[in-house]
Amino acid sequence: MKNKNMDYTAIITKTKSGRYIAQCKELPAVLTQGNTEEEALENLQDAIDLILETEKEEKEKVSKGNKFIQRKIAIL
Repeated sequence: MKNKNMDYTAIITKTKSGRYIAQCKELPAVLTQGNTEEEALENLQDAIDLILETEKEEKEKVSKGNKFIQRKIAIL
């Protein structure tokens, strides 16, 4: 699944060993790496697609045939 309708911010850092670490600002748990900046970015795009597809599948499983209550909560 390609998420062409959404924009994400990539944060790419070069490590002391010369590898590149890429993280998505909007999805902080999505973290990848690569030997080049381009490879790290490609890996990040793949990881974002994967996490969003997985979240979509999980939501479909929960909502399929089940009634559920959705509420906003505040964490203090």
